[in-house]
Amino acid sequence: MGSMRKLKALINRSRSFLSSDALSRSTTLAGVVTRSFSKNKPKRVVLHIGAHKTGTSLVQHYMRANVPTVAAHGISYISRGDMNDYIGWGDKIINSPDKLRRRLDKELAAITCRYIFMSHENAIGRPFSDTMPGLYPHARENMEALASALENYNATIILSIRPETGFLESYYLQTIHQGGTQTFDQWVAAIDVENIPWRPAVDAVRTAFSKQRVHVIDFRNIARGQNAFLRDFITCIDPDIKLQPHYTAASNPSISEKGLTLALAVNPHLETHAERKSMRKYLQRRFSNKKYDRPKLLEDSVRAQLDLRYMPDYEKLVSQTA
Repeated sequence: MGSMRKLKALINRSRSFLSSDALSRSTTLAGVVTRSFSKNKPKRVVLHIGAHKTGTSLVQHYMRANVPTVAAHGISYISRGDMNDYIGWGDKIINSPDKLRRRLDKELAAITCRYIFMSHENAIGRPFSDTMPGLYPHARENMEALASALENYNATIILSIRPETGFLESYYLQTIHQGGTQTFDQWVAAIDVENIPWRPAVDAVRTAFSKQRVHVIDFRNIARGQNAFLRDFITCIDPDIKLQPHYTAASNPSISEKGLTLALAVNPHLETHAERKSMRKYLQRRFSNKKYDRPKLLEDSVRAQLDLRYMPDYEKLVSQTA
């Protein structure tokens, strides 16, 4: 009987530990949790809206691979796949905002949930347009719809950006990953490169949600390493979250000059999505820019001119001073 009482007491202590709002310390493959969320803080909805080619895949893959770790701090992660049903390219949040609201209400009802985190790089729309000027021509329309959908929630928005010249090159390579057949010169000829500042997109987000609720992240910080980037990102969710990510998986690697040459030769012959996906994985695995030289796309003189045009205001945006 004494042994049974001890066993029951141990079980009760375990249940109390697992259901409590404080997890003092746990170690996982994803990192070290050094303190938990505070149950006294109001629940918050945190939406990472991209932009494209600025670490969104890294953040999404980390969250998806480490659900127990982030959950220890009260973070409930809605996957990128699920978010596609609620956001699309902005059309779904415009036409059916109640679908997202119902999901948020369900997640917020959970006792252990303090933050709902979502990430979807298409939230501000497609970059570039044949009929509209600018970097993200649909940003204002999409952000107004998103702000309306979230007006009754305590929402924080995270927007990551990178210098315009790097964005141009990286997004072009993304079109190649997706089966594109144009050379860079052919592709960029359709874009007014003198009218692609980040300012209108950032202003659209800040106007819709207020500047105080918007964090603008500089993707150049990835140069410090992806774990440092993730650490800074988590700070935007809540500075009190003491989580040190340890994540080594590569996320959406880009192709090299040699990989680009191969893709331009092969892509015109690919007929199905499955074929294009297989080719993309092959090039990322065998001919990434980790193994070979990066593609040389913008001429140095053009890059210098565009940087002179855009970088002063870019620095203001990422420093949150303007």
